[in-house]
Amino acid sequence: ALGLHIRGIHSIANFEMDNLFKDYADVFSEGLGCYVGTPISFNEDSSAVPICLEPRRVPFAIRPNLDKELDKLINQGILEPVDFAKWETPIVTPLRKMAACENLHRLQGLN
Repeated sequence: ALGLHIRGIHSIANFEMDNLFKDYADVFSEGLGCYVGTPISFNEDSSAVPICLEPRRVPFAIRPNLDKELDKLINQGILEPVDFAKWETPIVTPLRKMAACENLHRLQGLN
């Protein structure tokens, strides 16, 4: 009635999510996972000029929460403290859950 035609179906199977979770338990486990494959290296373009951007100012009121989150990421092994890096970019500290909607509303007046 809608003019739709289905071609190329060779088999239909019931997909069990429990089997997927069981087969790939290491992917769906709680906690942080780590890559255990072969070592990876990144080849840097020798003509690239390192960029070092100034840090953003963090409001005093959220500094304790930011410090706590950074400490947590360091303890989990996600971040590693360094004294100096050739390439640096500031972190973003989003505070509001609906910030994207608010920003879109502001942008409407620009057009």
